[in-house]
Amino acid sequence: MIDDSYLKRKAILIEGMVRRRQWSMSYKTVEDTVSKLPKRRRKDAEEIIDNMVNEGWAEYHKGGKCVSLRSTKRSEIRNFLEKHSDMEGWMLETLF
Repeated sequence: MIDDSYLKRKAILIEGMVRRRQWSMSYKTVEDTVSKLPKRRRKDAEEIIDNMVNEGWAEYHKGGKCVSLRSTKRSEIRNFLEKHSDMEGWMLETLF
C-alpha cells in the first residue's frame, strides 16, 4: 500500500516537471529534474521517477540520463495532480 507522504512527494515532483514543460521530447537530465528538491529528498525522487517509468507515466532518454513525462498520459497525470497536489485549478488549466 502506498502512503500519503509518497503520493505527496510524487505530486511535488510531477508539478515541477509539468511547470518546466518536460513532456515527451522536451526532456531534462535527472539531476536537473531533482535539483529543486531538498538534498534529503533527492534519493526518494529518483526512486519515484523509476516507479513513474515503470507505470508508463514517464520515459527515460539518452540511456537513462534524461527524463520526461509521457504526453499520452496527460489526462491521468492531471487527475493525479487534482487529487494529490496543492496546485490551484487555474494553474492546472493553464499547464494542461
